[in-house]
Amino acid sequence: MNARHPRTGKSLPRYEVLELAAKLNDSEVDADPQLQAWLSELTKAKVIWHAAIADFDVIRFRVAAIPSEIEKAKAEISEIEAKRPSIIAQATLGNGDFSSDEELIKRRSELLLKIERITLSAPAIDSVMRQKNAVVAETARPVQSIEDSIAERRRELKLAEAERRCA
Repeated sequence: MNARHPRTGKSLPRYEVLELAAKLNDSEVDADPQLQAWLSELTKAKVIWHAAIADFDVIRFRVAAIPSEIEKAKAEISEIEAKRPSIIAQATLGNGDFSSDEELIKRRSELLLKIERITLSAPAIDSVMRQKNAVVAETARPVQSIEDSIAERRRELKLAEAERRCA
């Protein structure tokens, strides 16, 4: 007589059946039509999920580089500020050509604008990151659901096969 589950009262498989079922390879039951259908669905779902991950990663890696870009811009601004007094002095004492200083001022303005744009866009960037991450989570759910169904079906098929072999 088989043991019964304490809560459900369902008959539990014999130990030797469970032992044999655990030893069966997935390949021994994967010919099942339902499993084949789910495996095909899983492949398609994973393609969608991996595309969402790749899309998110592009943004994530770009965002990860932003702090170093800001630091680099600030460092360059500091270098420009350190160079300007001597360049202005040379132009003042020389021929009055301030074009070198004007180039430095232009570059400093570009860098300041870059920092300002990044700072102003931070909330929008965060929003895009959350949206992309939500898409990754949303596309992962079908993958997990299908994988769970496959695992449960394989377990059932392996138990059935083990029961057949032990009979």
